[in-house]
Amino acid sequence: MTTNDETSIIAEMKPRVMVDPVLVGIVVVVLAFVFFVYLFVRRIATGFSQGMREGKRGG
Repeated sequence: MTTNDETSIIAEMKPRVMVDPVLVGIVVVVLAFVFFVYLFVRRIATGFSQGMREGKRGG
């Protein structure tokens, strides 16, 4: 049998904040979208600067 002290220790070990799995999924999707938009814009910017350099060289 558990004593009152043991039950209070067990109660303290339980997580107090429940996280909604749907909310976690939405946050992951939004972060992935932002990351891929960043990569897309970065690729456009590097391609543009490379094209400008090649254009100056006459390339």
